[in-house]
Amino acid sequence: MEWYNPHDRLEMKGGSVVQHLKGDILHYTYYSIDEHIRQGNKFSGIAADAMFQKGVRSSWIKICWNPFYAFVSCYIIKLGLLDGFYGYIIAKQTAYQTFLKYIKLMQLQRNIKKQVASSIDPPPVPVNPHAKERI
Repeated sequence: MEWYNPHDRLEMKGGSVVQHLKGDILHYTYYSIDEHIRQGNKFSGIAADAMFQKGVRSSWIKICWNPFYAFVSCYIIKLGLLDGFYGYIIAKQTAYQTFLKYIKLMQLQRNIKKQVASSIDPPPVPVNPHAKERI
């Protein structure tokens, strides 16, 4: 199975049994800030492609507002501030990924506009019957 969408999920085959584990599972998504940044860049592109395919549009308002909202949501509403330094880093990275996602989406939109504009034939140049032919 190839993971493309960052929100893909596993589906259990028929007859599978779900069991609950005793204890906690520690899930370290990233081992370094560099890895977090690389994955954020990759996933922002994947998310922009998925949004583009669904017909979602980007705008300057979304580019400015949504990263701010993502930071507030992650750091304050979801209490990332209780995680100290790493909570702040995760909230800032979430905001930056959101910014990249909407910038990349806008770039996709503009590329399509350019393709459509270049595929349209230019109007024919009117011929002036009174013009003298140049040699």
